[in-house]
Amino acid sequence: MWGNRIHNAVHNAFSFQPQIGAPWYFIRNQVINNLEDIAKYRTWDRAVFLHNTFVHWGDLTTGGAHGQLMSISRNNLWISVNGGQIWWFFGTIDWRTDLDYDGFDWGESTRPFFFNGTTYDSLASFSSSTGQEANGIRISHQTCIPTMDVPADSPTPVPPQYLTLAADCPAIDAGAILPNINDGFLGSAPDLGAYEYGQPLPTYGPRPDATSPGEDDDGNHDGGRR
Repeated sequence: MWGNRIHNAVHNAFSFQPQIGAPWYFIRNQVINNLEDIAKYRTWDRAVFLHNTFVHWGDLTTGGAHGQLMSISRNNLWISVNGGQIWWFFGTIDWRTDLDYDGFDWGESTRPFFFNGTTYDSLASFSSSTGQEANGIRISHQTCIPTMDVPADSPTPVPPQYLTLAADCPAIDAGAILPNINDGFLGSAPDLGAYEYGQPLPTYGPRPDATSPGEDDDGNHDGGRR
């Protein structure tokens, strides 16, 4: 899944039920609000999450996120608008687990990370214990994305919007270089999230009619002949 804007999914934004073949790729998607976890893991294998912006009103994961332990995660933003848990994991960290260079906003929550019975109140303690997210950072959506308009939890409507970064956001130039994924980034390194600061934004939904080569603007297919 590449370049989608998903708002107010009833249950989950992404569903692994079942996943047949691997890895699945999730690249530059913007997700705002769903009633359950960002991803539903039922029958899964490896996945790759790159440059996504994930926003939830409360807890981004509530007990079913262990599939994340079989993934590569780079340059994503995980944001709880009202302050909540980011990751809740039970499982094994092994060669399939590669989580790093992500940005997190858990607000005032005292339990942003949970792994195998232990709650971690900071990114540093989670990283020290698990070996993951050594280059992860904490951000504040209030300063990084001041235009964010998420008025309440699902199913309250969320207006269409681009969650672009402010110029002084620490998520700018904080990402990992990913060949063939974020070529052409601006600055010293890629930004976190779905949108590179200063780059043109994608178009979602219906596109305006395009003029084909050899066709004039009035659409009469005469190639501009008079």
